[in-house]
Amino acid sequence: MKTPEGKLTTGLSLTAAFILAVLISGCSAFGSKNQVSFGSLFPIPPGVLTIRGEEPSGSLRASPVADIYWSQTLSERGYVQNRMYQMDPPAGFYQFYTAVTKSPGINYVPKYWILKPDTGGFLRWTEVERLNPDQPSFWVQDGAYSGTFEHGEGPLMMIYKNNLIDPQHLTIVITDLEEQGLNMTLLADYIRDRLLKTADYAAAVIAQKIPFNGVNYKPSTERFNDMPGTGYNGDKPLYVIASGPKETVSLFLRRFSDQAANFNNRWYVVTTAQRGKIAPLAVSDVRIPQSAVRSDFAKIERNNKRIMNDLWNIRAGRGNYEGLPDRIWNLQNKSSSMVDHLGLAAEGAFALSPINELLDVFILQYKTTTAGSGNGHGLWQLNINFDMPPGCDPSELEAQLKNYRYLAMPNPPPEEEADAKTKQKEQRARETGALPEWRQNEAYLARDLDVGKPALISGSNTAQVYVVPKNMKRGVLESSVVCFDLIVRFKQRIEIPEWVKDFDDPNGTNQDKTWNFGNFVNNLLKGNSASALVYSEDELIKISIMLFDIPSVAKNTNRRR
Repeated sequence: MKTPEGKLTTGLSLTAAFILAVLISGCSAFGSKNQVSFGSLFPIPPGVLTIRGEEPSGSLRASPVADIYWSQTLSERGYVQNRMYQMDPPAGFYQFYTAVTKSPGINYVPKYWILKPDTGGFLRWTEVERLNPDQPSFWVQDGAYSGTFEHGEGPLMMIYKNNLIDPQHLTIVITDLEEQGLNMTLLADYIRDRLLKTADYAAAVIAQKIPFNGVNYKPSTERFNDMPGTGYNGDKPLYVIASGPKETVSLFLRRFSDQAANFNNRWYVVTTAQRGKIAPLAVSDVRIPQSAVRSDFAKIERNNKRIMNDLWNIRAGRGNYEGLPDRIWNLQNKSSSMVDHLGLAAEGAFALSPINELLDVFILQYKTTTAGSGNGHGLWQLNINFDMPPGCDPSELEAQLKNYRYLAMPNPPPEEEADAKTKQKEQRARETGALPEWRQNEAYLARDLDVGKPALISGSNTAQVYVVPKNMKRGVLESSVVCFDLIVRFKQRIEIPEWVKDFDDPNGTNQDKTWNFGNFVNNLLKGNSASALVYSEDELIKISIMLFDIPSVAKNTNRRR
C-alpha cells in the first residue's frame, strides 16, 4: 500500500449497523400476543451503543488511557540541540512532538513514562508527571537519570518483551530505533506475537526525518552490543510506534494527520490496520430484504427437499443463488419500526425501564409460518444484501460472525457460597421476578450458526451474505434471544510502502537512515510470511444483529448438545 506524502489513507471504520428507535412505553405491543421466554422487555445487549457511540444507560465511562513512552537515550538528544550542541529544539521537533502528544485527544488521560534508575542503578520504565526533553537533565547518562540496562536489554525490548503494555490502552512509543543489541526482526515479532494476535488490536509506525545536531549513536554492524557515535548535523529519522484497540489506533492516526497538516517536513505512516482501495460501506448501503410472505412458504413446503438440498450445496460451495428467494425466511425485520422490547436495569433494581435511545443494531423477530412441527418447519435464513463496490470481486470477500451473546436466566450460586446479602437478593428476585442476563460464548457461535460466503445474486450487482442455523430442520439456537456481529472483509495484497526504502539502511552506514528498518516493517505487516503474498483484511461491513423469538434449545430437548 502506498501512502501519499503527508497524508493518511485510512477508511472510516463502519461501527454502526442500523438505527433502531425504541419507544418509551411500559407495555409491549406484541408481548401479549407472542409467548416468549423472557417476557416482553429484554435487557439491551452488551456492546450495543447509541448512534452517538455512547452507552445506552448514559453512564460515564472511565476515561481511556494513553501511555506515552520516551527512552531519552543519548542517541536521541541531538533532536533537541542546535548546531552549537546547545539545548535549542528546532521547529521540526516541536511540531512532531506536539502532534504526537496531543493526538490521543482531550478525552484521554495521558501517562508519561521515562527511564529512571532503581536503587540498584538499573534503568526502569517509570511514570512521571510530564516530559521535559529541552532540559539537559532529562537525558539518560547526562543527569539525574544515569544508569545501566540490566541483562543487556534496551528500552524497546523492555517494553515489548516484558509485557509492560496494557492492551486496553493506547500505547505510544517515541524512539529513533537505535538501540544497543536491538534485533529489528525480533522486535517486530514481539509486537505481532504479544499484541497483534489479540482480537481487534492494531499497530502503526509513524516516520519523519527531523534535523539532528549531536553525536549519532548507531548499533555496530560488526560488534554486538556496541554503539559507536559519530558527530552528525543533518536529518535523522524519528519514529512513533502506536498500538492499541484497532479503532483507537485509527482515531489516533486521523488526529495526528490533522495535527501534522502544516508540518514543514514530510511524514509517513504504515499500519497493520491499513486500508486498501475499497472503503467501508455506508450504513444505508447495507440492506435487509423484505420478509417472505405466506405464499412463499407454501412453495417452500411443497419443494422442501429441493430447497434444503440447494441450501446445503451453497454452504458447501457447490451451488449459487440462482432460483432461491431473495428474502428473509421466517424472520421479520423490526429495525425500521418503533418497538419497546429493550430496556435498562438500574443498579440494584429488579425491573427494566424502557429507553428512548436510537441504537446501532439490526433487530429481527422469528415468525412461525406453520403450526406443525418436523423437518423444515423451523427453517429460517437471514439474508443481507449490499452492492458490490467498484473493483471488488466476490471471491475476495469473506464473512465472519463474532461476539456471540445470548440471553439466559441467572444461575443461582451454590448454597454454601451464598451469604446473607445474596440470599436476601434472591428472595427479592423471586418476589419481583429475576431479570435475564446476557452471556457470551464463542463456542456456542460455532455450534449454533453458519455464515455463507458472500456471492452475487444472479443477474445483478447485488451481493448477498446469509446467516443460517446449523440445525436446519428445527432452526434452534442456544437461546430465544441472541445477538452477534457480522463482519464482511475484503482481502487485498499487502505491499510495503515505497517510502520505507528512504528510511531503510541495510548496511548500517547511512546517518540519515535506520539499520534494518525495512525488515522491521516487513515483519510487522507480514510476520512469518514476510516473503510471501499476504493480504490485509479491510472491514467492508461490520454490523450488530439481534434475533428474538428464535426456536431455542430450552424449547427443544431433543437437540444433541
